[in-house]
Amino acid sequence: MQNPNRNSTRNILTSMMALAMIFMLFHALSGALGGGQVKELTQSELMTEIADGKIAEMDVQIGSGVYNVKGKYKTGTTRSEQTNFVALFQGGSETATQFTSRVLGNDSTLKLLTETATQQGVKMKTLAESNMVLWANILPMLLLMGMMGFFLYNMFQSGAGGGGMRGGHELW
Repeated sequence: MQNPNRNSTRNILTSMMALAMIFMLFHALSGALGGGQVKELTQSELMTEIADGKIAEMDVQIGSGVYNVKGKYKTGTTRSEQTNFVALFQGGSETATQFTSRVLGNDSTLKLLTETATQQGVKMKTLAESNMVLWANILPMLLLMGMMGFFLYNMFQSGAGGGGMRGGHELW
């Protein structure tokens, strides 16, 4: 006879793992949570928009070999390209109030970027390199490996016939 508390605990754990996997899948496919108000610019588009006076402020942060630039427009700009999974279902164009870009991490590019921003009166702030980038990249992989290990452990226990978590004969 099985303990009813064991079944409910197993069902709760399975449900929580399924929800976590769905959340991670959605996060991976959407690219970024936060909607469609951020326009991704190439380096040349960024320089053009700064020179045209469309940028109000920007933050420059050094990353692995590139400068990550994030900022705000003076007024919203139309964003018609579909750059992530969620945008495929939204259709139409959106108004972006913020932008993000990656710029080559060399001195001449940074000098040109700084000079152009200064000429146009753009508020520019430099940020230190972030240490959280490594953990943000590794954490989802560790969670997936942990869930896979949990399922493999349970499968081996039930397949061993020794009355593991599932009594040795039940699948669920």
